[in-house]
Amino acid sequence: MESGAEVWIVVADVFLGFLAVVLLLSIKPVLRLKNLNPTVRSKELEAPLKESLRACEQELKKYKIKVAELEHELEALKGLRSHQRPTCKEKGLASGNLFDAIVLGADQLKIGATTYDVDDLEDIFANPIAIAEKQGCVQTVRVSCERTIDAAECISVERALAKHFIVELNTAP
Repeated sequence: MESGAEVWIVVADVFLGFLAVVLLLSIKPVLRLKNLNPTVRSKELEAPLKESLRACEQELKKYKIKVAELEHELEALKGLRSHQRPTCKEKGLASGNLFDAIVLGADQLKIGATTYDVDDLEDIFANPIAIAEKQGCVQTVRVSCERTIDAAECISVERALAKHFIVELNTAP
């Protein structure tokens, strides 16, 4: 899908083509009057042609300015990525998720056979979090929600984990 700047550049190009056609059509009466006395021909055509030319030049100037602004904007956007750091998996620094967890309640989850309080995870995984930050990435974790808990509780845990990890929600525990 084209960006807004690219669309405006295309619109400006189409308009410039339109202006060229208008100029060519405004010269057509000159071609029809080629057999008239040159002084009569120039007096009859001079004012309307000058007015048409001035209007076209003004429109052209407006569109050139707009095209320059949009090209500058487009150039500024090139190569940008969201401000979110990539996952450690994307950078090839991790082969998988840091852990898989099952949400047991609004503030508890199970990793392996151990139950943890969500607030304790920052301390428990402080080392992998720090290493990921130094490497310019974020660890990913996979979270499943126990079928017996409320969706709001699951979302609450997901938001708490999202402060330090990229959370992949698993729909089936």
